[in-house]
Amino acid sequence: MAVTVSPERDTVATPMQRALRESLYAAAISFGLFVLFIGLKTGQNISNELVLTTRWGLLAAVVIATAIGRFLYVAYGQPFLANQKITDVATGLLPASVASRFFQLPAFIVALVAAVVLFAVNSSLVAWVGAEPAGYLQFLRALAVIYV
Repeated sequence: MAVTVSPERDTVATPMQRALRESLYAAAISFGLFVLFIGLKTGQNISNELVLTTRWGLLAAVVIATAIGRFLYVAYGQPFLANQKITDVATGLLPASVASRFFQLPAFIVALVAAVVLFAVNSSLVAWVGAEPAGYLQFLRALAVIYV
């Protein structure tokens, strides 16, 4: 029995080609899944009749966000995670993890300065930036204190 081999199967797609193809698949699947949930909205008018309205802009935003998310994950996330499993040939050690790189001295100094500055100007934050942004800055201060 003869085995036929297609020459197109031997070529390996680059990560960007694979990411683009998978993002298009994800966009098509998300469009099919969300067209009835997000793309169409039912309501009632004053005569108590069912009214169907379309929300194509919202559907397009969800489909585009899904495609971009899948593209970024396949193009950058998967290679990053694969590189985290490779050991250094010279030392035999795994590369520094994201968590250990996150808790290093420069980030600690930035968090400490942010916590001190935001603590010092806490009472005048509302006057400077308004009530809503001041709440976010106070939350940022809390995160900096937790980090420190």
